[in-house]
Formats: sequence, structure tokens, C-alpha cells
Amino acid sequence: MADIFVLIFVGDSPISLKLQFVITSSKKSMKTPGWFTLNRALSHLRIATAVTLILAAAAMAFVAVRPSSAIAQSTGAQAFPKPMPIPPKKGAIRPAATPTLAPGSPWQLLTNQPPVLDYADCGPGNPILLTDGTVMLQDDGCQDWWKLTPDEFGSYVNGTWTQLASTPAGYSPLYHSSAVLPDGRVIIEGGEYNFLQPVWTNLGAIYDPQTDTWTSVSPPAGWSTIGDAQGVVLFDGTFMQANCCTTQAALLNLNTLTWTPTGKWDLGSCGPTAPSSTLAQTLAVQVIPRSTTRIPESGLRVRIFQAH
Repeated sequence: MADIFVLIFVGDSPISLKLQFVITSSKKSMKTPGWFTLNRALSHLRIATAVTLILAAAAMAFVAVRPSSAIAQSTGAQAFPKPMPIPPKKGAIRPAATPTLAPGSPWQLLTNQPPVLDYADCGPGNPILLTDGTVMLQDDGCQDWWKLTPDEFGSYVNGTWTQLASTPAGYSPLYHSSAVLPDGRVIIEGGEYNFLQPVWTNLGAIYDPQTDTWTSVSPPAGWSTIGDAQGVVLFDGTFMQANCCTTQAALLNLNTLTWTPTGKWDLGSCGPTAPSSTLAQTLAVQVIPRSTTRIPESGLRVRIFQAH
């Protein structure tokens, strides 16, 4: 009897297999009997079958652990990045307005805490300062939005909250881009999660504070994802949006709500790109993940996008 041990790594998890084979022989005669030759052939067949089963099991385990990557590599489709974790639950009860602050803390607690609808699964997040001085707040991951209005003395600490219109039906993003547009409207695009499900959605919407309404924004042509990609308002007021899962970016016409592609960033495959606004240009800086052990030989790679 012979034992064969096989160790297969799927990601960082090893899988060990042990195979046992029975090897028979005959010492009674120097002449090899026919039954032994047949038995040896069957042993070879069993070994070949076992190896085939091992490879098949390894392939199935790999797809189970990394389904998106495996399918993408086999079909040429885009691969989704690993989703960021959903924030821990904040408790179903709204926190008290007067917890104890550390001595000398520069922070001041709001007299009126955000009355978001779902403190259990979502919670206050993504504050946006609007052009009229009010603060827009999302119930992160849920559809309800709120506005903090300062009191008559301009104090946000003693400000009051008003519920705003909820995002359009079917759109409840978490980890998305957002920006205040030159005309005072607010745009949100994408979302790594939608209704707390990791889908890297390509949905988007614009909020008009004058009418307290949301208008859905269709994605750029051919985009199946936007996810948690970056967005930025350029110097001329144009909104620029990147794609989480490709090297694409596009410019939004705020009058027609249509997109114009800018071309690909083409910064390599070491990590995502992060566009940021300058006076007349947009600078895309490559972000090196912490897991990367080698910095590219060319150093920090950047790409300048010239709007005009």
C-alpha cells in the first residue's frame, strides 16, 4: 500500500488530500501473469482518475472562493473588487444628546441628534454642506435624507432637522460619490452597496433643494458599474465620474444629464485611481494598496486630465 499526500492552496487556505493505492506483485514466478498485467493497468487507470478528480475539486474550490475573479478571467469580463465591509450596527435606539466628552475636546454635541429612520442597519453619514448653509445628511445605506438648519444665530449646535425626499425607488446606496454642483443641486453616483447588497450599482440621482425632489441619472453608455468610484466637480462646473471596476471616466452635461467619455486612465493594475480637482485640471494619482509589497519602478504614477 502507498500513500500520496497532495496539498492544494485556494487563496490563503490550504486543502490537503490523502490518496491510498494498493500495489500488488507476484514473486512466485519471473513470468508476469496476465492477471497482474491487467491489475497494473487498472492501477494506472485509478491513478489517472484520482488526479483528474483532484484537479476538478481544486478548480471547483477556487471558483467557490473567488467566483468573480475566476469567471472574469475565463470570459474576459470585468472583475469586481473585494467589497468594503458594511459599517457595524449602531444600535436600534438613537444615542443620547448629552454623552460625556473628553475634557478640552474641540467637539460640540448637537442639541438635536439626527433623527434618521434606521439606526439599526444604517445611521447618520455622508454630511454635505449646501450652498445655502444647511447641511444635508444621509441615513447611510438607506433611502432617507435629512437637512440640518442652523438657528437664527447661525448655530449648528442648536440647529433643527427636517426630513428631505428619499432617493428614487430602487436606489439606496452606500459608499458612493457625491458632490455639490455649481447651481446648488447635489449629485450622488453609484454605490458599492445598494440596499446593503454588494452590487457596485451604476445608478445615480440629482437632488434639487429648491423643489425637494430627486431626478434619476442614467449611467454612461456601456457602464454596468460605478460602485464606490470617485467623482469631482471640475473648474468649469462640469461633473466628472470614474468607474470603480474599469479604467473609464465620463463628464456629465448638467442640462441634458447625458455623459461624454473622457477615455481610459490607463494607470496600470496596482490599484484604483483617485481624481482630485485643481484650478484647471484633474489629477489622477494611483493609490498603492497596503498589501502591495513592490512600488512601481517608475515611482508614483500620475495622469493629468485637461478639461479644455
